[in-house]
Amino acid sequence: MIGVGAVNESKRAMLVSGIAGFVSGACSMAIDEFVSVYAQYNIEVAQIKRTRDVDGGSGDRSNLPSPTLAAGAAALAFAAGAALPLLSGGFVRTWAGRVAAVCPSAAGECLSTARRRTPASRCPSRSARDRRTS
Repeated sequence: MIGVGAVNESKRAMLVSGIAGFVSGACSMAIDEFVSVYAQYNIEVAQIKRTRDVDGGSGDRSNLPSPTLAAGAAALAFAAGAALPLLSGGFVRTWAGRVAAVCPSAAGECLSTARRRTPASRCPSRSARDRRTS
């Protein structure tokens, strides 16, 4: 949205790019989560089968993760975060105001995502002293 808003003053172009990013990001997060949880599901099913073969038990399948539920939750979480730049770009009338509203909201979303995915030992916001003591 920021790139389109920087070169095009049309509100419609900015909204179309925002919706495209919204949909593609939600799909990407959902697919990523589905693949991750499905791998975990397969590992746990294999472990249940090994346990059943060795012990002769039935194996408890009630606590298995649901890849579909995880994918839906990831898509919903991304959609909630992506709604802020989309809404801020959609309701501000002037071009400069739209760009000024979208930039901080998109940057805040990027920073919060990067901080969640960066291990604490490599987080750029932590000082060298903090990293040595942890």
